[in-house]
Amino acid sequence: MMIKLATKIGFCTSLSTPIVLVLTSMTAFAAINNCPVTTGSVNRTFTGGPAYTGVTIPGSTTGTPLPNSLSGVNAASGCTAIDLSFSNFALTSSGTNENTPPSLAGTYLSVAPTGTTQTGPETLLFATLQGTGLGLDNATNDGTDNYKVNNGETFTTTQSYAVTDSMGTGIFAVLLTVNDITIATGGSGSVTIDTCLKGTGSTQPTGNVTTQAQCNAAVSGVGVFQSSSITLAQLAAQTASISFSPHPTYIDVTQVITLTGGAGTNETGFLTFSDLFDETPEPSTFVLLGAALAVVAALRFRKRKQS
Repeated sequence: MMIKLATKIGFCTSLSTPIVLVLTSMTAFAAINNCPVTTGSVNRTFTGGPAYTGVTIPGSTTGTPLPNSLSGVNAASGCTAIDLSFSNFALTSSGTNENTPPSLAGTYLSVAPTGTTQTGPETLLFATLQGTGLGLDNATNDGTDNYKVNNGETFTTTQSYAVTDSMGTGIFAVLLTVNDITIATGGSGSVTIDTCLKGTGSTQPTGNVTTQAQCNAAVSGVGVFQSSSITLAQLAAQTASISFSPHPTYIDVTQVITLTGGAGTNETGFLTFSDLFDETPEPSTFVLLGAALAVVAALRFRKRKQS
């Protein structure tokens, strides 16, 4: 819209300054992007369930721990993607599942968009399977899906991280999406997203926070706790969201995943889940845009008066 405006009024060089200011403010989001961004795709079939083809997952890399495993990211004290920083990754698992229970080293991360300029909301994609490599699980590119259970198996995984808006513009909402789900007869599953904000407390919350009481304790005061859940069904994707008002610049995000096996050898589980952060526009953008439009109106009025 602003580019069209600049084109229409390009005949008047006196308008270039405010328009340039507006466009400059829009590109102010440009920043370092050192979070894992490489992704690949795999084909997977659940026993007794549908086949999923071309599933986007964190891609193949090397090293121990893998650079795009949560332990690899955490080892570098988090990472920054455009104007959002992610840190304090934590994960605990209990119970049994068909493969190895999820761990920091065995859960992989990729971030989109992949450029260094803000072009849309930022999405974190999580998976316990990575690439098509061979080997044992735990920081190895083996393609094994650990978000999966069979008959008699039940496990719960709780993982968390902190997200910080370095531009100070605030986060409007977070959207949780669970992808490529299969539920066996008699099986069940759920994914919950919990968020904790500082509120009246004196410290920023970190770690696995799944109740209002834990949120209060984490901030040493009264925290702002919100929660949204998905009861898993046989679908390609399911979503849940949380909106924030006022728009925070720091959030502790916790996901709780619970899967229970069904009858026989059929499997229950999913392949990936993602968190998408929607940010509010930068206030200065609107101030500068308003100033530019006011100048445009004044100059057009003066030109009409002169003619």
